[in-house]
Amino acid sequence: MTESKWQTKEQVQKLLSKLVGWGSVTLSEGERLFPIRLKGELMALDYFKHHPDQINLVALSEKRSSLSALYLHPEATKTVVIFGHFDTVPIEDFGEQQSLATQPELLTAYFREHIEHAPKEVQEDIESGDYLFGRGVMDMKMGVALNMQTLEKAILEEWTLNIVFLAVCDEEVNSEGMRAATPHLLELKEKYNLDYQMGILTEPVFRNDPRDNHFTIYTGTVGKVLLGALVYGKETHAGEPLSGITSTFLASFLTQEMEWNDSFVENDLGEKMQPPVVLQQKDMLLSYSVQTPLRTSILFNAFQMKRSIADIYSLYEKTAKVAMKKANETYIKKCNEYGINPLGEVRVIRYDDLLQYAKEKMGEAAIQRMEADVMQNSDWDVREKSLRLADALMMACKELAPAVVILLAPPYYPAVSFSGDEFIEECNEKLLEIAEKVVHFPAQRVHYFNGLCDMSYTAYQGDESEYKVFEKNAPILGEEYSIPFKEMKELNLPTMVVGPYGKDPHKYYERLNTKNAFEEMPILFDQFFQFLMNTKN
Repeated sequence: MTESKWQTKEQVQKLLSKLVGWGSVTLSEGERLFPIRLKGELMALDYFKHHPDQINLVALSEKRSSLSALYLHPEATKTVVIFGHFDTVPIEDFGEQQSLATQPELLTAYFREHIEHAPKEVQEDIESGDYLFGRGVMDMKMGVALNMQTLEKAILEEWTLNIVFLAVCDEEVNSEGMRAATPHLLELKEKYNLDYQMGILTEPVFRNDPRDNHFTIYTGTVGKVLLGALVYGKETHAGEPLSGITSTFLASFLTQEMEWNDSFVENDLGEKMQPPVVLQQKDMLLSYSVQTPLRTSILFNAFQMKRSIADIYSLYEKTAKVAMKKANETYIKKCNEYGINPLGEVRVIRYDDLLQYAKEKMGEAAIQRMEADVMQNSDWDVREKSLRLADALMMACKELAPAVVILLAPPYYPAVSFSGDEFIEECNEKLLEIAEKVVHFPAQRVHYFNGLCDMSYTAYQGDESEYKVFEKNAPILGEEYSIPFKEMKELNLPTMVVGPYGKDPHKYYERLNTKNAFEEMPILFDQFFQFLMNTKN
């Protein structure tokens, strides 16, 4: 029998340390090299030495790629996709300890030596000896390691079940890796006649409450909509402030109306999502002067459960109109106090309406030149380019000012829920049954994963009219940013999030529970995959 590489507790911990040691911050050289290194690890398995064409680098822009590896049993069509991301958030928060951030054993020892500096809960976890620290140990290289262990086990035991192993880049920024992987999964399905049963995303357990120590299984994920605004005022001199209207004045009304607005909050299956919040607000002046601020940009984070993006965008428009009504009333009252004739009322304009107005005014060729000018600026990310395109149009259509241009900015993570799906409910019951016996934390099912994750791109549960709203109001949709809505709808992969337990992802004290990761999760996965092989679906 072939000797295993990743089946014992010691082997998988060594594998995890190796994966973490391959620092892979999003958009870094480490992220670019990670799938190449990962391919080398998988190619050491005898199965892939004989089937090298079943490992694929899924190429993206900027020389980045994801990786897929396919185990095929000659008598099986039933297929399970096990997947997760390998990129991490940056390590600057480690300060002088940056060199230790990707060395879990050394960092854990360092924290033990300097335990007095840690918060009380962290001190307890350090003293317990049950946690391993480091950037990516929890989010989510242990998930990748667990999938590698599962893939190898399928090969060693010749499971009568096909396995697609998928490791993707870029989840922490724009999920470009998973958006490219969705059509790739369809290609594999067609090429090898795969019958996709389900997907298992091994994202770690995220606690809704710091006091919550449950092991959690998720059957859906919240969506994220990034609502953008270009607030365009009327310039004036600081010595005559009421002869114009500042964009910052108008933006303050929009911000107050949007932040924590309960009308955006949804409840589903007994779970409640969080209200909107500002992620970024800034004026677009490049230098100081006594001219008042003319343009301010804002990005709002809004979550999504069952409400369509079309409905969220309409609610955003309605909220912006309420905000500008209040701004108009305050501005007119102040003008009356100073005996100044006020400007016209502030408009609220959807991006697609602004674009149509600009095309009718200037023609298609002029719009294309504007878009090209914005897109060639490599210093701007996709969000900044979205706002700058709206700005370019408004600069050419100043007669519409004062106005608030509302738009949709990348990234968009559609909400997905498989709660109620007959097979997923059966799988959920089985996982909870196994977890009750295996996992030393109490187990529970949550209907919506409370962080953003790649599960959003395993299916699309809206219809074409809904995503058309996104396509019309996302300024840079195209080569720089796209969502494979049609492929997502075709794939329709019922997915669950089942991953290891840890604490404080993205934080200085990110840590993984070693008993759960190296002992319990392998048993849980082994028993669950035995169930999948023997169940009829």
